[in-house]
Amino acid sequence: MIKKVTIGVQYLDTYPEKRNIVNIISNVNYVSVEDWYRKLANLKIKLRSYTRLKRSLGGLIAKKDLDRYSFYLPNKDNEINFFHFFNTINLKAKQPWGVTFEATLPHFPPFSDYHKDDFPGGNKKALRKIKKYLKALADDKCKFIIALSNCNYKIQESLLSNFPEYKFVIEKKIQQIHPPQKVLLNSFSEKESINGKVNFVFVGRDLLGKGGGEVIKVFSRLINQYSNFHLYLIGDFQLNSVTAKDFTKNDVIEFKRFIEENKKDVTYFPFLENKDLLELLRDKIHVGMLPTRADTYGYSVLEFQAAGCAVVSTGLRALTEINNEDIGWLINVKTNEFGESFHYNKEQLKKLSVDIEKGLEECIISILKNPNQIIEKQRLSLERIKMMHNVDNYRDKLKDIYNDFIE
Repeated sequence: MIKKVTIGVQYLDTYPEKRNIVNIISNVNYVSVEDWYRKLANLKIKLRSYTRLKRSLGGLIAKKDLDRYSFYLPNKDNEINFFHFFNTINLKAKQPWGVTFEATLPHFPPFSDYHKDDFPGGNKKALRKIKKYLKALADDKCKFIIALSNCNYKIQESLLSNFPEYKFVIEKKIQQIHPPQKVLLNSFSEKESINGKVNFVFVGRDLLGKGGGEVIKVFSRLINQYSNFHLYLIGDFQLNSVTAKDFTKNDVIEFKRFIEENKKDVTYFPFLENKDLLELLRDKIHVGMLPTRADTYGYSVLEFQAAGCAVVSTGLRALTEINNEDIGWLINVKTNEFGESFHYNKEQLKKLSVDIEKGLEECIISILKNPNQIIEKQRLSLERIKMMHNVDNYRDKLKDIYNDFIE
């Protein structure tokens, strides 16, 4: 970029923006702009603090995805050269903008339900009243659309096929660019060698929804059969996740009992600061696990691989693009045509859990019986990060996109 520019964003401190947009390019000023929807969301948060209003108005004052993933400024902001959003559509835009997205645009219900559950060709009913958002994407003020994966590109392509009047003009703006990932390991001499003991890790703030329950169940069966592992668990046993509805408080009690009774072989952290987590991955971990029930991308897989860890993951959504049997292990689960797992009611979740548990156990037993297979997968995982998620290459691609419309 020839001159210093100012890029407007919705948020400076949220993970997706920091991961994909903010501070990627030097000589750029990133500014968080509070739009009409942001002000509305903040007002709702204040209103919810009054319990009487909360009881009487209920969901009317709940902060919704519509507020997070829509943007509207009534007037042009002359301090901003253009906007770069994550999952957000700029309505009635007064100046240039673009968006990076991970599933669909728009990214809130009902539209974000298009690719979910069992609707061959997509859930057409979810697309009612979508045209004002497609009109915004087709508008000349929208300069670029970045899909994080081929998976979400295909989902959006399918969605747009229902609207031929917008399809061509919007698809011309879309390109696929996977997220950047900094290499965390310079040499495998920095990492604790296997030496007869494999260090596994599971990381997930939503521990149960990301497959942590299945991890604990599998290791609880194997802990008396194998002595050549140490398991690190990091995450919160919350039960309010939509992908953890089949778990009970008794399940959580049993999981915590397993941890308490096996402290020699199991280390648990409810939370780790990112710096401490990355140090753990780099210095000790050989195999990272993300046997998730549902996901849009899987950033933790990139961090595992960048730290020289081979990865066990489910084979859904974009995970099949960033992990495979050459560099890790994939757990096969039933998905729809968009790579989405079936996790929308307790019956589906129980079936999904059985498949994950079975596949995970097969992978773990294979690893423990033959730990030497890890070494080549670790090397190839790290090489993949260097090649496919190179930070400098990502920065150059963003510069090229921005320079196409900056005067």
